[in-house]
Amino acid sequence: MDKAGNKEAGQTLAVAVDLSPPAVVIQGETQYTIDQQVGISYTASDSVSGVAEPSGELLNTPAYTLEPGLHRVTANVSDFAGRETNVDFSYSVYATFASLAELTRTFAGESADPGAAALAEQLIGKLMQSEQAAGAREGSKARSLLAAYSQEVSSGAAAAFTVEQGNVLTRWAAWISQSIPLADSAPGMPVLSDNNGHDTGLRDGDYTVTMNLWWGNNGTRFKLFENGEKIEEGALTDQSPSAQSVQIDISGRQNGTYVYTLELSNPHGSVTSAPLTVTVTDASPGQAVLSGDNWDGDGSYAVTMNLWWGTNAVEYQLYENGVLVDTQTLQAHTPDAQSVVSTISGKTPGTYEYEAVLRNAAGESRSAKLIVTVRK
Repeated sequence: MDKAGNKEAGQTLAVAVDLSPPAVVIQGETQYTIDQQVGISYTASDSVSGVAEPSGELLNTPAYTLEPGLHRVTANVSDFAGRETNVDFSYSVYATFASLAELTRTFAGESADPGAAALAEQLIGKLMQSEQAAGAREGSKARSLLAAYSQEVSSGAAAAFTVEQGNVLTRWAAWISQSIPLADSAPGMPVLSDNNGHDTGLRDGDYTVTMNLWWGNNGTRFKLFENGEKIEEGALTDQSPSAQSVQIDISGRQNGTYVYTLELSNPHGSVTSAPLTVTVTDASPGQAVLSGDNWDGDGSYAVTMNLWWGTNAVEYQLYENGVLVDTQTLQAHTPDAQSVVSTISGKTPGTYEYEAVLRNAAGESRSAKLIVTVRK
């Protein structure tokens, strides 16, 4: 309103408030063979405040330069309001006979050596023979042919391939070779065992579960289950028909019963071991003993805790008439003895009841109670 009494009509001003982070979409394949180019990019948008970089490249490299297996890239995008979005994208790199053959041909095509193309076709022929042997479950023959391929690559590398190219081809040939099972059928039956109590005489919560396959068709992967839940898995080297073994360390288990089974597999099938039962009885600290030295009956004395042998504690607490009066940190050296002294002073005549509590990650134990009488 002005001084003359004129009043302006009400108006509305709309203000956009950006409460949402930008939307991000990843473009790329989830699997790449070694003859391909790994190209992964992103696009981003924010309809309210916008983004500074609406698109970008996350990775652009030949697949053969990467390690085999699973990889991950992350797109990190912010809008002009300062809100951020992080999107992970996983992809894997692996080799096949066909992709190694194509990479061999590509490298040879880059060579000035007039015999490079013929050498490449000769090498590819060995790869195809190896693939046929692998398909026929002739693992040993397939691996021998791959070894011959690598030998010829190395001997011809000076003329047809650069040193770097030769190293790439032989590295990926070795990876394929390790993935070819020597076994011609599903693995033999594995046997589980454990060493709980073998090291200290205590059935504590730290032990090793061992799988042994004494002879026969090997596995290439294993999965260990504890009470029906998978807790460990990994790859194994097939050396059929030689023995095969793997050890899995278990730690931090509380008192109780644990049942283990192991699934052993290769490309031809899988088998599951008989169950192994491990009983943990000594995971919590051992039993502490309290003693006092109040021989003269006055109000100043020491209360000593001794754990003569057993599972050690990492923390000691002393309670006086149910009230916490001392806490100390301990160094665990199971099964060695542990000892702690609590200094008590200024007590008036009366009866005092002490109890020690020992703790570790698996639980606690309580001592028998100590009665101290102060007479003066």
